[in-house]
Amino acid sequence: MNTHEKIIKAAFELFSQKGYLGTTTKEIAALAGVSEITLFRHFGSKEKIFEEVISNKSFLLDLKSLLPKIADLDLKDALLEIATENTKKLILKKGAIKIFFSEVDRYPIKIKEIHNNMCNAQDSILISFFQSKEELSKHSAEDLILITKTIRYIIFGHFIDKVIIRNEEIDMENFRNNFAKNIDFLINGIN
Repeated sequence: MNTHEKIIKAAFELFSQKGYLGTTTKEIAALAGVSEITLFRHFGSKEKIFEEVISNKSFLLDLKSLLPKIADLDLKDALLEIATENTKKLILKKGAIKIFFSEVDRYPIKIKEIHNNMCNAQDSILISFFQSKEELSKHSAEDLILITKTIRYIIFGHFIDKVIIRNEEIDMENFRNNFAKNIDFLINGIN
């Protein structure tokens, strides 16, 4: 593991335990086994480290590699794979997500922008993917944005309810069955 990767790994670990606000660059450097000078030479600021952590630890990279693998699936099966992989990633980041919610209202504007940019990038990738699906080709750009956000809300809402609020384990087979029903409602309507 190179120095850059060590710093990212250490920062993610500390952000997950202590939050962005509770973590110092000195602590990140110490856990990574580098000097603070080296840390700043690689990143320049704590905000840049956070941005790199978000970029490397979010679902965005996984999504980019997943979409070509599911391109030939029908819409329902593709959504099921996206939801399953996204949920697995969320479970791995449970600690970081709990901390994020506890301190998000105190984040500096720059940190909120970094997070929002990551969400927007993920939405853009999904919108492009959905435009390629025959089932969604008749929808306007505004509709695709709404569909994308709805899918993200369903996935994240399920995770928050089960893992964060209820502190339950997610049975992935049960999750897939329930999410398949959610997809049916979304695609076919409630009636």
